[in-house]
Amino acid sequence: MGSRLLGLAAYFLALLFCLILQGTFFGEFRLFGAVPDLILVIAVSLTFFQSREASLGAAALGGLMEDLYLGVMLGSNLLAISLSVYLVTAFSTRIIRENVITPLLVIFLSSMSYYVIMAILLILSGQGILLGPAYLGDMLFGSLYNMILGILIYPITYLIFHQIRKEPL
Repeated sequence: MGSRLLGLAAYFLALLFCLILQGTFFGEFRLFGAVPDLILVIAVSLTFFQSREASLGAAALGGLMEDLYLGVMLGSNLLAISLSVYLVTAFSTRIIRENVITPLLVIFLSSMSYYVIMAILLILSGQGILLGPAYLGDMLFGSLYNMILGILIYPITYLIFHQIRKEPL
């Protein structure tokens, strides 16, 4: 029970750090108007090293934290990030985690699925007017931005989990 609580605290702190970075530093450095979603990148990276339950738990926690921080359409990020991570976990057993290229592609595709899920939620909530060519640009460039940040985040996650499990590199 103690190690599980410690693990939850570590997830919370890592996600909180990412949320702060996302809202401050990366909020100023946009890629063609798009802001990265570090919570999504971390949650997807975890799917390669953690169980489905732990990955979905981190995704739900991170999505809830984003919803509480943004205060718009509460539950939308929780649902979109959790569904995106669920799709990854459905296929991640077939992905070789030592290969850096494949996880980056998965980060890109999960980012695209996140944007599609958010678009569906916007339409269902009556805010579909916000969708348009600018949203498609944000979708593409946001996914590219997430993938670029995945180049840094995925190897760090890989090294951390190898150290925790005391596996050879």
